[in-house]
Amino acid sequence: MASSGSGQDFRIFKSEDLEIKRYLGGGGFGSVSLAIDRQLGYEVAVKELKDVRVNKEVIMKEARKMWKVITCPNLVHIMGITENPIDKSIGIVMEFLEYGDLVHFNRKFMMHDDCMARKIKMIHEIALGMNFLHNQNPHVIHSDLKLENVFVGQGLMVKIGDLGLALSAQTMQNMEKMSKVGAAGTFSHIPPEGWSSSKAIPDKFWDIFTFAITVFELVSGKNPWPVHGDSVLVSVWVREGERPDVEKIPATVPIAIVELVKKCWAQKPSDRPQFQDILRTIISISLPKRELIKADAAIMGRVGEAGDDSNDTTVDSGVDSAWGSLEVMKISGQNEAGTSKESDWGK
Repeated sequence: MASSGSGQDFRIFKSEDLEIKRYLGGGGFGSVSLAIDRQLGYEVAVKELKDVRVNKEVIMKEARKMWKVITCPNLVHIMGITENPIDKSIGIVMEFLEYGDLVHFNRKFMMHDDCMARKIKMIHEIALGMNFLHNQNPHVIHSDLKLENVFVGQGLMVKIGDLGLALSAQTMQNMEKMSKVGAAGTFSHIPPEGWSSSKAIPDKFWDIFTFAITVFELVSGKNPWPVHGDSVLVSVWVREGERPDVEKIPATVPIAIVELVKKCWAQKPSDRPQFQDILRTIISISLPKRELIKADAAIMGRVGEAGDDSNDTTVDSGVDSAWGSLEVMKISGQNEAGTSKESDWGK
């Protein structure tokens, strides 16, 4: 069997290959759990796909395709698939990022002026990952880029995740919308063309718009819209040309980043820059290496002070795709409905 750039073969995991440790979260296509790969000893994330109107063979094909594609260090690596022996639902096995998703990491540890150099580095790494996807042949559309789908690993490097069903553009056009997240994206990040037609298909320009909203959230630490959860209002605002309030972005953010955000969420898709141009803009921002070192030291100091609090299980993350989230729930604990949630996998 051929190996990807990671040097590991695509694996079909048996249930006994995975020791489920705890439930991490769920939403969108299904639930996610932290597990131990008993063969290699690594922590992995298992995303269980439920209520997806795609058969096992299609999921296998797409997961294997993404396994081959993902050789970029800023994309979460897919390791293989597994099948739940109880209900036969399919799970995608991926690498686990120790610091969780960026939305919670940002709110917990980076809401300080001393973090700007690391935030710019993270923006650069997100753009690198997206540029890699868009330069595949055929190109790959993420369609749901957001802070919840960006994860923080060793050295504070970020990787774009939730690629289990990120499909090639050709496959995307041949598939129906599969869920409230799926191809339709997250409503707070949907571009105007996504609201104008129920048949809108995510493309490169769609991803660039979601990148702009994602960067806004990272540098501002704010929700993009004042009416959180009201998709009807957001759809009206976006179609009429309204955008998140850039006045919420701190003055410490380089003006080049603010201007880049505004270009990327342009009303007309063709007015948005490609990721090659986005990368050139970010690289042009001169930040001394010592500023990044100081930022990382400050952030990791706060992470260390948080200690076990970083795994507080009492907070509702509100995350659509929460695997790797800092707000985790014990596998034997309570799920969102207040009932006990045990995994059938890895027993």
